[in-house]
Amino acid sequence: FVEAMAGQSTPTPGSKQIAAAEEMLVRLENEGVAVRLNLSGQLGEQPDFVVAAWVLPYVYALRGDRDWRRNPQLTGSRQVSPLAVQAYKVLETGDATISQLRQTLGREVSESAVLRAITELWQQLRIIPVISAAGQPAKWQLLRHRFQKAIAEGASTSQVTAISVLASIYLQAVIAASMEEVETFLSPLTARSKVREVLRGLVATRQVHTISFGHAPHFYVAGTLPEFAPAPT
Repeated sequence: FVEAMAGQSTPTPGSKQIAAAEEMLVRLENEGVAVRLNLSGQLGEQPDFVVAAWVLPYVYALRGDRDWRRNPQLTGSRQVSPLAVQAYKVLETGDATISQLRQTLGREVSESAVLRAITELWQQLRIIPVISAAGQPAKWQLLRHRFQKAIAEGASTSQVTAISVLASIYLQAVIAASMEEVETFLSPLTARSKVREVLRGLVATRQVHTISFGHAPHFYVAGTLPEFAPAPT
């Protein structure tokens, strides 16, 4: 996101570039346009993905709980720790920062333990950080408090439909991509085998077409390839 804001690829962006990107992201979040996510489960308050709000239903269909009204559980495929369940109950009453959560949950609870609990809930699309202004601490909020309509839509959307939509969005953005590139892009959300299966289905129904580039076929959405003048012979 920082590189996109800077308009160039740079593995070591400067502090000004990072600050400009953070300011823009905060503004997009406050306008309900973007959402910070943590899909890999890395501990901390730093997101690893930024998702457009209108894409959130399809992301939720792949990573969220279908029974979104149910509180986090201590058992099952989406189990979380007891501290995460307590943190969720606290956030049901209102937004809170990490320090506020720690005070509410008890002084004997360490900050790192609260961070682990927050990460569990964030990774399961239960909560999101809300930042009022760049440089301010994040307040954690239940995702359904701000994006209930998107969650409900995602919970009723099939995984095949979600993968189809996200793959189509990606292909239109990059114009054309190999199977491996599509799989890599969607791998944080679902298994690569499912992506391959859905993409082959889109080709079979002629919603996606292929074109030969080098040794591997590339996939594209019909009508999106740019037109070039024929090369002179």
